[in-house]
Amino acid sequence: MKEATETETGLAKRSCKRCKEEETKSIPTTDHVHKYTEVVTEPTCTEKGYTTHTCAYGDSYVDTYTNALGHDYEEKVFPPTCQNGGHSLFLCRRCGDAYMGNFTDPSEHSYVDTIVKPTCDAQGYTLHTCSACGNEYRDHYVESLGHDYGEWKVTKEATETETGEQVRTCKRCNKEQTEEIPVKIHVHQYTAVVTTEPTCEQPGITTYTCTSCGHKYIDYVPAALGHDYVAKVVKEATCDDLGEVLYTCSRCGDSYTEQLDPLDHVFGEEVVTPPTCEKKGYTTRTCINCGHQIKDNYTDALGHEFGEWETVTEPTEDSMGLMKRQCIRCEETQTKMIPALDHVHQYTDTVTAPTCTEKGYTTHTCKCGNSYVDTYTDALGHDYEDVVTEPTCTEKGSTTHTCKRCGYTCTDSETAALGHDYEDVVTEPTCGEQGYTTHTCKRCQDTYVDSYVDPTGAHDDGEWVVAKQPDVGVAGLKELRCTKCGYVLATEEIEMLTTDGVDSVYYIDVQDADGTLRKEMVVGHYNREEAQEMLNFVNEYRASINQSTLKMTSETMNDYVDMRAAETSYLWDHARPNGGRTSYSENIAQGNPDIKGETPSVERIFNAWLASEGHKANLDAPRDIYGLTGISVFYKKCPVYKDGKETGQYVYTAYWVEIFK
Repeated sequence: MKEATETETGLAKRSCKRCKEEETKSIPTTDHVHKYTEVVTEPTCTEKGYTTHTCAYGDSYVDTYTNALGHDYEEKVFPPTCQNGGHSLFLCRRCGDAYMGNFTDPSEHSYVDTIVKPTCDAQGYTLHTCSACGNEYRDHYVESLGHDYGEWKVTKEATETETGEQVRTCKRCNKEQTEEIPVKIHVHQYTAVVTTEPTCEQPGITTYTCTSCGHKYIDYVPAALGHDYVAKVVKEATCDDLGEVLYTCSRCGDSYTEQLDPLDHVFGEEVVTPPTCEKKGYTTRTCINCGHQIKDNYTDALGHEFGEWETVTEPTEDSMGLMKRQCIRCEETQTKMIPALDHVHQYTDTVTAPTCTEKGYTTHTCKCGNSYVDTYTDALGHDYEDVVTEPTCTEKGSTTHTCKRCGYTCTDSETAALGHDYEDVVTEPTCGEQGYTTHTCKRCQDTYVDSYVDPTGAHDDGEWVVAKQPDVGVAGLKELRCTKCGYVLATEEIEMLTTDGVDSVYYIDVQDADGTLRKEMVVGHYNREEAQEMLNFVNEYRASINQSTLKMTSETMNDYVDMRAAETSYLWDHARPNGGRTSYSENIAQGNPDIKGETPSVERIFNAWLASEGHKANLDAPRDIYGLTGISVFYKKCPVYKDGKETGQYVYTAYWVEIFK
């Protein structure tokens, strides 16, 4: 599986030919053979030179010494300033060793006063600055003003699951102050749905469900409706025979019948129907019981009597008009057409306003297409607005004239470019880096570099500094840094931690595409209390469906389920990452952290299994022969990333596995 080296043991594996049980053993490291690398250390002013021979695994020796060179001093004179006396610096050209001499007294300060006003956060004061050396001191302090905040403005409303946020701003300095708004207390917002409609004799059932948390309760409303009987005469009573009325409930169909007594002819009052223009008049007598009628006393129809003709639609040049007249008694109408009118031009006027360069005018247009133009007005001419563009370091200045009406532009009054106004900043040389002077324009920030100075000399032996602390599963890093300039001379890896008391390193077998096996590392921890809590949920559920309870007493199953929980954190599948098949029926679940980094509760994972047809089948199955199970939850430590980089923070993802036998 893995060959041994000089620093790491190897690993061998063999499998049982019958049951595929695997056995592994360690292969000892190989014997070490020295392979030296030579590094020549040149002599310095005070130290001898030599050659170091170093083996890659730590063994070393030194030979070939050369004499120290001695110092080669160069004098540099520093004149006196306001704060410091003058002196000469004697500096070795090779190693940088230095000493001072030829001291003189300092000169007097020449102070310039500047009054600094107080702000919201800082005191006001008078600043005295030496114009020669920059030395300064402060006095005449004035208390800071303090912030003058405006009203709070809510930038994020609080909900029942997340805090909100409100901000207020200082009226003077625009500093913002942010305050958290606590989460809202959950108040049930119920939606009522009639889940069982009421009948004539039984009340209905209404289910009330909270729209946010899902809480439910029921109430026996609406009340029972009572019968709603509708009467229907199924047999009319006549003057000679009985009638019958059927009463039927419009909702449930319940019914009963009643008889109607027979009727004798009883005629009511005579009803006179007067004659119309087209029909005769007559007198009607009707039996009030059976409706039998007798008609007599007929009179002749009247005939139509039309009124005057009225115009309904006036005629136009394009269409005929319409006239009608109406009978004064029955509203019968007669119509006739009116001939169309001769065409007369009817002009519509459109005024086109003058522009800066074009005349205005009026256009007269008839709907028939005829038109003419008159009433011309003079063009307005341009109405300019001037914008002055100041010159920059590299661009000329000018004045741009823009017409307010039409946008036409022209440019004149050019002024020459200002040229750059550079300010110089000197960067001193270090052990390994050149010194130089940077010239930056005060107006446009244009920059260039010159006046390069050679590095001051070689790096010193340096000190080891931990650049990255080791963590569980993650190697650290230490750097050998020059104490004068911070240059990194060498790096070494710090061995990773295998545990920190909470999380540990675990290795699982992974099969590559070519069939070879390798070790893959995962970091996290097991939670035995939650595994026991899950067993309690499982057994409570099995008891509720009259199935036997399960036990976690098999050491083999417990070891196996721990291994599967770690494996699913690498490969989220019922297949194993080593290419093998699972040994038991299993339920798996993944508990991803929410926005606060919290993973789902044990009860929520259990309910998710119940909601899955295949997982529920494993929970429901009779297991009277063995009654064994194994439950494990592995919390995998996952780094948090932002913009593609680790933030140094972690969250945990829970991987649940339950196996059955």
